Amino acid sequence: MNQNSEIQNRISLLDALRGFALLGILLVNIISIMEAEFPEKGTFDWGLSRFYDYAVEQRFYVIFSLLFGTGFYIFITRAKARGDNAIVPFIRRLAALLGFGAVHFVFQPGEALHIYAIIGFLLIPFYNRKPAFNFAAMLAALGLSLVLGEYAVTLAMFLLGLLLGQIGFFTRFGEFAPQLRLAAWISLALTPGALYLQHRTFPTNWYGEGANLAGLVMGTLYVSTFLLLYRNRRIQQWLRPLAAFGRNALTNYLGQTAIIVMILFLFDLKQEVSVTDTTLIALGIYAIQIPLSSLWLKRYKMGPLEWIWRMLTYGKRIPIRKEM
Repeated sequence: MNQNSEIQNRISLLDALRGFALLGILLVNIISIMEAEFPEKGTFDWGLSRFYDYAVEQRFYVIFSLLFGTGFYIFITRAKARGDNAIVPFIRRLAALLGFGAVHFVFQPGEALHIYAIIGFLLIPFYNRKPAFNFAAMLAALGLSLVLGEYAVTLAMFLLGLLLGQIGFFTRFGEFAPQLRLAAWISLALTPGALYLQHRTFPTNWYGEGANLAGLVMGTLYVSTFLLLYRNRRIQQWLRPLAAFGRNALTNYLGQTAIIVMILFLFDLKQEVSVTDTTLIALGIYAIQIPLSSLWLKRYKMGPLEWIWRMLTYGKRIPIRKEM
């Protein structure tokens, strides 16, 4: 495989993994935005709600955070390869992300973009550090999560994503298959204990140590399993629409909230829907956004909000339409 093919494979993998994370994030975000009714214990709706609490909530946020750290490494590395000043555009990129997040926060108080932007500034000094140093910093951030909660977990995942970028993990992830299998088996073995700890603290400490630990353990299980499956070329073909969905992640993430808010405005459904209803609506949003992302990328280089974000980052107009 030549260098261009390796780079393209890495980009497709990251996009597919980002799309996978976005699927899970919508399932929990829509419940909070629409303020779904708390289900009666023992009903199907109650079981579905508990499934989200123990298998989805905080699991996919971990994946998204890891990818942000890797994206930081790729952004700085590409800028340096071009001989550009990498830090100033990255600061503008974070400032623009903070702006997106501030607007989004009005409609979705649980949104993550403003948190990513603020914590993202802490990543800058770590780019030139050795992988061993960043690994130690990641462990320290995980330790701080016992006090600072999910904010420290986010920083830890940023640092892990940066570390994976430094060692070329996503460029040649196939070489790490033995380590991925080991990570999958270990995280699978730890999952029952992590879920039990979360259960012991739930719901009095919803985002406490138990939930954070379970999120990290099961997020590791999801990522390692996903990467092992992605080594199969047939599966890669099946996941092409998911990669397009993830490539337009900012547009789709904010677009999901826009669709949900529009539904609430048109049908006055706030506090009137069940978790089953929100799940069906989420599936409908997938059915719109996933094929639309593929169609969009046939004509355009990036999603519309990604395009705006890039222009704000570099301070100049950038062509979006592909040359036919």
